[in-house]
Amino acid sequence: RRYAIGDHVVLLAPNPDERLVTSERLIVTDVDLPGALLRAVTAEGRPVVLSGEAIDAEHLDHGYALTIHRAQGATYDRAHVLAAGGGRELAYVALSRARTGTTLHAVADDLDQARHDLGLDWRGDRQQRWITDTAVPAPQPSIRTVEAEQTPEQRRFAALGRLDALNDDLQDLYAGRGRWQHTPEGANARTLNDLRARLDAAQRQAAHPDTRRRERRSALREADVLAPALEAAEAIWQAVGQPSADDLQRTITSVEAHIERDDLAERRQYLASLLDRRTLGLDPVEREVSCTRPDAGHEGIGL
Repeated sequence: RRYAIGDHVVLLAPNPDERLVTSERLIVTDVDLPGALLRAVTAEGRPVVLSGEAIDAEHLDHGYALTIHRAQGATYDRAHVLAAGGGRELAYVALSRARTGTTLHAVADDLDQARHDLGLDWRGDRQQRWITDTAVPAPQPSIRTVEAEQTPEQRRFAALGRLDALNDDLQDLYAGRGRWQHTPEGANARTLNDLRARLDAAQRQAAHPDTRRRERRSALREADVLAPALEAAEAIWQAVGQPSADDLQRTITSVEAHIERDDLAERRQYLASLLDRRTLGLDPVEREVSCTRPDAGHEGIGL
């Protein structure tokens, strides 16, 4: 491919030498044909040099138009979207990239057909299937068998560790990171967080007394665009992400209840041992009287 100064390019593969990741966009600042290299800058203004296989067709391409997956997480002033299917999740990502407006392009005989086709496509839920969704899990020892081999202290330590891991996993889900990073749930969570932050910033700017009139109008227009996009993202989250969050929360509640039951059993056992030691310290006559009292058993011990 041929490149020129000022070209927008996109990486198709990571470049560890220049600390660049897949889908990162650059602007070409210099083309050295004899040396077969490109000089460019990142979105943050950091200069980089690409040469060798880093500029071949498998690693670099023009970046004026991107797939929805490559544009995920990016923000632009305006966006043009070619509606080519993909379901409501991809449609949401595509239509929430721009600050001020999005122009949708569709192939159809007339406007009514375009509306009809888009309506059918955007009602569809086309989540990607992951290998973890279909893989057959390896047999695991039962929880009761494992717990029977552990001391009470080991069981408590393991349960607390599992509880911490579950809470961390839930926070990762809400942030779209960790094991959720490359899942539909994670993508929706990141987009949802991005929209919330952008809408909050626009509303704060519009409400600030020092904001100039032109900036306030711009902020209000941005808020008007972001509000319905956020509403759509929240609806998608209820269908895509919330079920996973609910499952995790139920598991967390179950583990917390299990820890509480173990703590209660240990306290009962400790009080029972105190009562047994007190009984052993009595003389035979007192021990017999104590054992025949109606309240001498352990049933009445309360916490």
